[in-house]
Amino acid sequence: MSNSTSVQALWLELRQHLKQRYQALFDEVRHYPTPIAHCDDQLPKLIEQRSHALWQLQRMGDEPVPTGDGMRAFLATTPCTDDDTEANILAQLRIALDVPPPARIPRIRVAQMYTDTRD
Repeated sequence: MSNSTSVQALWLELRQHLKQRYQALFDEVRHYPTPIAHCDDQLPKLIEQRSHALWQLQRMGDEPVPTGDGMRAFLATTPCTDDDTEANILAQLRIALDVPPPARIPRIRVAQMYTDTRD
């Protein structure tokens, strides 16, 4: 498999993983038992993880596989994740595209995800 093909496969794998993760977290939040006020710290975490997956999918755009520059821009602005599978695919993409790991882009909170910071 050529480098170009493997990068495309990794990109599609990331998209598929994020779709599956979003759906699983959506279902988990939807069926989550009613929390006791101020006593449930798991539900906000699930909501944050679900929002992260959706936000990453939105950032990936509608184009099935973007150009190498598009992928590099995505990788350069991707925040940290607590999802091991996502982190592994991102690391493989960085290696394949010769993109250094970020200096530690902090995780973005749900409220920040929908703020457009483009010029």
